This record gives sequence, C-alpha cells and structure tokens, in this order.
Amino acid sequence: MVFEKDVLKDFKKNLPHDKAVVFIIAKDPNDKKIPIAVKKIRVLKITNNILKEGKFMFTISDSNSMLPNRKLSNFKKIQFEARLSHEGTPEKMDTDFSSQKIIFEEKSEGLRLFFSNSQIK
Repeated sequence: MVFEKDVLKDFKKNLPHDKAVVFIIAKDPNDKKIPIAVKKIRVLKITNNILKEGKFMFTISDSNSMLPNRKLSNFKKIQFEARLSHEGTPEKMDTDFSSQKIIFEEKSEGLRLFFSNSQIK
C-alpha cells in the first residue's frame, strides 16, 4: 500500500485517531456487490511505516474471506481496493480516502494499491 505525496502530506497534518482503519477489499470483478474478503488494519499499528516510508505491506488470504464457501483461492481474477476510514466503519464516508481499483490475476506476483488525492471519494 503506497501513499502518494499529496495524501502523505494530509496524513501527516491530520494524523488519524485511534478509530481509523484501512480496509483491504477483494471483490469478484463480475459481481462487485459482496466482497470475497476484507482485511481490517488499524492505522495506529502502521503509522510509523507510513510516516517513514510512505507505504506499508499487507497480506490477505482465505482466512479473510467473508463467507466460508467463497474463498480468494477459488478465483482467477480479483478486484482489489483499499479504503482509509477515519471513523473505522465499513460504511463509506466523505472523509475516507480510497485507492484505485486493481484487477489481480491468478499468476500475478503481487500488487500495489495507491492512495492519491485524485482518487479520494
């Protein structure tokens, strides 16, 4: 997860409080209603990495699946996005930052999600 300079500047100026979380959201590109998996990361745990490096690493797996019969490992293509929620709620709010959406294919080695002011809201 990479924070572009513009978002990093805002992040430093308005450090998120203890409720803030980053949601990593994985969806089926053909059925985007219900996520396949969601990982919730408390921002306080990753603030030092964000401030020092402008990024943090994450792992998402079948253990983050929303339903036992819908596992990440069952999909050849997955759409990923991230959302920084200042209030820590799953519902999208006006104050949230959202990354771009990226399609991850089965043979991909990894992915980078970027937070940028051009992608806010």
